[in-house]
Amino acid sequence: MNPDSPREGRPRRGTEILLAVSFDHPRVPVDLRVDAPYKLTLREVDGPQALEAALRERSPRMLLIDADLCLLLGLSALRQLHRLHPETDWLIGWDEPSPRWIETIVHSRARGGIEWRDALTELPRALDTIMAGGLWFPRRVLQWLYGSLIGTEPEQDEDASGPHTQWPLTAREAEALALAGQGFTNKQIAQELEISVNTVKKHLARAFDKRGLRSRRQTMC
Repeated sequence: MNPDSPREGRPRRGTEILLAVSFDHPRVPVDLRVDAPYKLTLREVDGPQALEAALRERSPRMLLIDADLCLLLGLSALRQLHRLHPETDWLIGWDEPSPRWIETIVHSRARGGIEWRDALTELPRALDTIMAGGLWFPRRVLQWLYGSLIGTEPEQDEDASGPHTQWPLTAREAEALALAGQGFTNKQIAQELEISVNTVKKHLARAFDKRGLRSRRQTMC
């Protein structure tokens, strides 16, 4: 079945949605669920091999994947996973915008995205829309997609309050980035902040993304 072709009819009862997250996933709502005809299956994965194995085992109709996990997997892995499992549509979940998500959306060929804070209300509509052959993206993502086509920077979110830089770092992201700039390894940062190494990787991936950094060396400039 071609994932780019329109869908016909309602999905069958028990249509599986695979929710893929990293082992440390505090942003994903713990009470996230779906109603009939969908069935939500949670899988914690630590790399592209584990996700590929889950996709091969379950053959889900849709993959709901955390954006932080996408960043950790890398664009090359996302493209390869899509080639291996073209029958599975992708839906990406996130907690706040990030400029690199445009690349993630394109390379994973995702058909939609939702914000975790709105997942309980948005997920059912997103699933129905995508299953029917449509796309589902929040306004901010559509602005980014259009802006990338015409070569403009994204505008400040109208709903945000107070003056701040677009996509500000969280306190943890700033701490991890500062320590990386001092030459700390991921393991040393984890010990300093009393968090897991996997969480450090997520904080740094998001901080690099927001600051347009490509290597740790740039943090030391």
